Amino acid sequence: SSPSTLLMPMGFASLLGGMSTTIGTSTNLLVVSVAGQQGLGRIGMFDFFLPAAIVGLVGIAFLWVFAPLILPRRDIPMGDSSSRVFTAHLVIPEGSWAVGKSVADLAEATDGRLAIDKIRRSSTALILPLPDAVVREGDRLLVHDTPENLKFFENAIDATLYAGSHRVDESNPLESNDQRVIEIIVDQRSPLLGRTLQSTHFIETYNMVALAVHRGGEQIREMPKGLGNFRLRHGDILLAQGTHKHIAALKSRHEFMVLDTRIEIPRSRKAPLALLVMALVVLTAASGLMPISISATLGVLALLVCGCLNWHDVSRALNVSVVMIVVSSLALGQAMTATGASDFLAQSFVGLVGGAPAAVVLSGLILLMAIFTNVVSNNAAAVIGTPIAIKIAT
Repeated sequence: SSPSTLLMPMGFASLLGGMSTTIGTSTNLLVVSVAGQQGLGRIGMFDFFLPAAIVGLVGIAFLWVFAPLILPRRDIPMGDSSSRVFTAHLVIPEGSWAVGKSVADLAEATDGRLAIDKIRRSSTALILPLPDAVVREGDRLLVHDTPENLKFFENAIDATLYAGSHRVDESNPLESNDQRVIEIIVDQRSPLLGRTLQSTHFIETYNMVALAVHRGGEQIREMPKGLGNFRLRHGDILLAQGTHKHIAALKSRHEFMVLDTRIEIPRSRKAPLALLVMALVVLTAASGLMPISISATLGVLALLVCGCLNWHDVSRALNVSVVMIVVSSLALGQAMTATGASDFLAQSFVGLVGGAPAAVVLSGLILLMAIFTNVVSNNAAAVIGTPIAIKIAT
């Protein structure tokens, strides 16, 4: 089924659920902080749980009934991996059967399946793959094919898949029986985005070798400096090989989206402890024993001490852009109050809906915030709207 029919309702449901507490979303945290700066009393964690729960139940019921009917059904862009074509270099090593053979001989050895795009003889020499062209030691054959065919070509013509300055051969542990080939998507979180494999030290860092690359919507016509110096873009898919142990380690870092049918079941031995710490964080904040910022920090430290988290997980979860958005939004709220902008906007809004029932005023404010959210971020819209709402209410 189409991913949108599952992921979009799930996203909306999480937003509806996030309205229930002050820590449910970053927007709630901002509204509570700005309200405190404006001199309002402390807002408890569950003070608006009841109205939010009513809205959430209605919203979830709507999603349950109508979302399958109105959401578009799109084909999965990466759903058919069988036809995905990768671009790779096959290097002809010393003593290979292919040395001295013609392109026609190689095609015959692969039952006519090998189609060579280009033959790179050196950093500058490029040989056209004519049928009578003779292959020499060290030649790199640029080919475009599926992962299964690439591995078949490697064995059929006694070549090795080439990755940067490292070749996959008997001197490299990639010939172990424990080896497996996987596909890795270069997405927004990937350290490879906009960089090359050699600049990120891919082999040394992950103990894996990239064998080929697939770029959706186009065929890579040339890699003059090899795959290792090929600059990767968002959406590129790498064909990589490594041991089961190193593939599991790669997945655990959560830096890549790995297309793999095998699912690693996470260790859940410390799950009860993590749930207990999370419950204590919420309870201490809800009871007013300490602010949520302090209880959450202590909770993270407790998880680190207990081994439920490591420093790598913490640093990866700390999203600098989100922190900057929250901090700058708080500064924006202070500026609006200090300059009188919130008073001006509140008076202008009251002038438009003056004398109207409270429900109409509230509906108008909600509509205004909905419009703002389409122009600025939801955090900024909340910071702009909170002082206005306070001025109108007082």
